[in-house]
Amino acid sequence: MITAFSLLVAVFLTVAAIGLVNEITRLSQKERELEINKAMMEKDKELISILSTHRHDFQNHLQVIMGLIQLGRNDSAVGYIKEVTKSLRQTSSTTVQIKNLEVAAMFLMKKNEAEERNIQFQLEMKSELVGLSVPATDISRILGNLIENAFDAVSVIPEKEGRVVRVCLNEGAQQFIISVWNKRPLIPKDIQDKIFEKGFSTKGMAGSGLGLAIVKELTEKHGGSVQLVSDTETGTEFTLTFPKMTADVSA
Repeated sequence: MITAFSLLVAVFLTVAAIGLVNEITRLSQKERELEINKAMMEKDKELISILSTHRHDFQNHLQVIMGLIQLGRNDSAVGYIKEVTKSLRQTSSTTVQIKNLEVAAMFLMKKNEAEERNIQFQLEMKSELVGLSVPATDISRILGNLIENAFDAVSVIPEKEGRVVRVCLNEGAQQFIISVWNKRPLIPKDIQDKIFEKGFSTKGMAGSGLGLAIVKELTEKHGGSVQLVSDTETGTEFTLTFPKMTADVSA
């Protein structure tokens, strides 16, 4: 026979269990937020490093120009300025076609990073991503993680064999298609299913195991999907698809 005391204990235990589950859920969400913030801080450090490098480069250019002017070599100074300007235009000629300024800036930084790491960074513009419903901050994080992952992968290849990373922006009638490709190295088949799991990394202790997990989470958050193909015929290619937003004709 169930006594009032037993019923009270049962209610208490039920309430306590619910409270415990809620607390565990809250802590898990907090832990995930901290991990994402940590990953974002690493990207901020990377950006600061790149900006510091460019500041140093521009200081060197200014010193050369000032030195030429002080020597009375004005024609040489003008010629030097033209060469620097030409180099900057060649670097940014592709990225300025992208309407989204944040994404264009991210590509420009990655192109500069690729040059520093002796990587050929190719960007194929078959779409300007006009109408992509993913916020600039999220698509920049998605692509930034995939490109950085590809850079790290090809860095183990000897320079003479060619380090190439290619990004292609494309679109069909109903979706945007974005791919990040490198020929080698390949990802073993036995770990391809684990590659998007949080905490899993092919880089050992050097990797956080968060980059590709963030890619998958953000992509699916905006109704997209991400697929991996890594074989001798294709190379290693991550393909993102995002649906195009259609107007409500009934409105």
